[in-house]
Amino acid sequence: MRRDVRTSQTVWETILLVDDDEAVRRIAKRALSRSGYHVLEAAGGAEALDLYRRHGHAIRLLVTDVVMPEIGGVELVQRLCATEPDLRVLFISGHAEELVRRPDLMGRHQHFLRKPFTIEELTRMVRELLDTA
Repeated sequence: MRRDVRTSQTVWETILLVDDDEAVRRIAKRALSRSGYHVLEAAGGAEALDLYRRHGHAIRLLVTDVVMPEIGGVELVQRLCATEPDLRVLFISGHAEELVRRPDLMGRHQHFLRKPFTIEELTRMVRELLDTA
């Protein structure tokens, strides 16, 4: 949630959080929710695609793990950015080499945060990405 300085109205910012590790999702969701964001969570790429179909108009940022079973974060981003090229993306992973092998993924709206990360690092990076909109 943030206050729009032009209208003085409260605005909820929606984040789609995708990670197959339940503990990571739980901690990240709690941190982001406490920071005032509305968080939709998915345990994998297929669930994230479904949530995006239903709530895409409201989602301001995708936070996704890179390595997941079935539909990984890279494929998820490719699918979503095919229809929403300006979607802001924060990749989170302990496998940085996945992105190093795919430098074409790191466009102007896509950033990377290496696991393990602190709550402060996550919330700071999310705020920075949302503020660049």
